[in-house]
Amino acid sequence: MASHSTVVAAALQRLVAVVAVLVVTQVHTIAGAVGPQARSDPAPASAMDRSTEDRVLALDPANISPADVRDVLSHVPAPRIILLHGSVAL
Repeated sequence: MASHSTVVAAALQRLVAVVAVLVVTQVHTIAGAVGPQARSDPAPASAMDRSTEDRVLALDPANISPADVRDVLSHVPAPRIILLHGSVAL
């Protein structure tokens, strides 16, 4: 027979898994709801010309200057990044 702490740990793992699935589902639903409005960028990422792409790839991520932002990065679409934290507040 499993000890009390083992049963509690297994139940907590199941709870965390269910909460994670619910959060991912909600994020996906919200992203789908606001996606069409957010996608109305003036120039999609695939429309970037070859010279601009080469200039972006030539940048050193550790040393981005204000001139690099003004001259290169302001002409390309920004990536959409979200952070999902993997813990449950107890």
